[in-house]
Amino acid sequence: MSFITIAGEVQGYSVDVCGEVVKDLAAQLSIPKLEIRYVTITPQTRIPLMASGTVDIVCGNTAKTISRLGQVGFSMPIFVDATRVAVALDAADINSLGDLAGKSVGVSQGALVEKVLRQRLQDENIAGVELALLPNEGEGLMALGTGRIDAFISNTSVIAAELEKSRYKDQLRVTGDNLQLQLGQAAIMLPRGDADLELAVNTTLARLFRSGEMDELFDKWFSPVGISMDPINQAAFKLGAVAE
Repeated sequence: MSFITIAGEVQGYSVDVCGEVVKDLAAQLSIPKLEIRYVTITPQTRIPLMASGTVDIVCGNTAKTISRLGQVGFSMPIFVDATRVAVALDAADINSLGDLAGKSVGVSQGALVEKVLRQRLQDENIAGVELALLPNEGEGLMALGTGRIDAFISNTSVIAAELEKSRYKDQLRVTGDNLQLQLGQAAIMLPRGDADLELAVNTTLARLFRSGEMDELFDKWFSPVGISMDPINQAAFKLGAVAE
């Protein structure tokens, strides 16, 4: 949900959401312009950097989990992440796991989706699926764009961000409904125990949900890559519209 363009600009759904948070914080603190300093993080470094105070807010694709709540804080969810399939523009739709039979399917090696997919294919007796393990999502879309695999599966937010910056963007599309291999609450990561900051962030998020601006941001970043609002997120966005 956040990425760096070739020109070095930081963009994405969660970046826009955090921009609204910063704007509201500046107004609350009577600061004409609150400076934003972006710090590049990885899944391995984001929690240590937050715990050490190096970063104040993480505006990326971070799932809210019980184990992480023991180390950091989170806002209310800004998105419910599911599982999507990317295919070539002229490929048939993939709307269920059964549609993967006889195809070469790429996943990021070591990602949770790999483990869950293997188990589901076994549980549902779906044969003939050749799993191709790729180093990361960018390599996965490259393999798809060059015809080395038939489909690539990852989290909705990851596929959206990677497609947006991929050189193969115009040759690929996201197909069908989410496969619901796994669901996760994506939220803004915050310092653990900072109740004032958590309240400020959630106040902005509730405003965005109530006004419909969050729906507009969703359409802005997900619609161009073929991802439409699903019933799960429709419900989550309504629940996020907490009254003042």
